[in-house]
Parts: sequence; structure tokens; C-alpha cells
Amino acid sequence: MADAAGTMGRSVPGIADVRTGWHEPSCHGETVAAETTGGGYQNMRKYEMVVILDPSVDERTVTGTFEKLVQVIPTEGGTIDNVDVWGKRKFAYEIDKKSEGIYIVLSFTAKTSTAQELDRQLGLNESVMRTKVMRLDAA
Repeated sequence: MADAAGTMGRSVPGIADVRTGWHEPSCHGETVAAETTGGGYQNMRKYEMVVILDPSVDERTVTGTFEKLVQVIPTEGGTIDNVDVWGKRKFAYEIDKKSEGIYIVLSFTAKTSTAQELDRQLGLNESVMRTKVMRLDAA
């Protein structure tokens, strides 16, 4: 009798085996398999995000404020690897009638859905002027 996957108890090449923890590497770069509470595995990817904050935000409180904004990453099982605050920088052209902004570079490991949710939440925040999320590929 066939099991749930219809394999009749034999392994199928190219298919992840949840019981043994083996998974096929992605053609899109290095991934980390993380076990979820539901028993399956989710692909965790490394991302880098550049965020430009409104220059009216107090520079001394930027790190604390930004930590609150990115809490979706650890909540969803990801990790924040590095937060680098570059400070105020001049723009090449005005954005929202402002000539400068506070740049923050965030490195994190998370699922694709978590990165999309973080980008969505930051886009809704009034103090965030621009965001750019980049997936870091093993090159």
C-alpha cells in the first residue's frame, strides 16, 4: 500500500525527506533547513535590507526604534545577524521633498514570507522613506 506521498516506502530522488532531515539544495543559492513547530522544514535564506528613515527621527534613538520595527523576524523564527546604522546621508535627488535621510543596513536570515512581511510593515511606517530587500546568493 502506498504511503501519503505515494512512494510505497521508497525514497524519491530530489524530494525532501522530513523523517531523516535530508533536503535537496536549491538552485537559487544556499539555504538553511529549519524545523518548524508543525514538524516540516522551511527554507531559511540570508537577506540584506537597506532602510532609509526620515531625517527628523532622533539619531540617538534610531537603533532602539528600528529594533522594535524588525521584531517580526525573531517572531517568525528568523535571526537578525547584523544592524549597521550609517547615519544621515545626502540624497542624489530629493525624496518626499527631503534632501537627506538616515541609512540603516540590516542583515538577517528568515523565510521568504517573513522578508515580505517585514518589507510590508516597514512600508506602512511613516518614518520609513524607502526600503530595499536583497537576497544574498552564494556567489
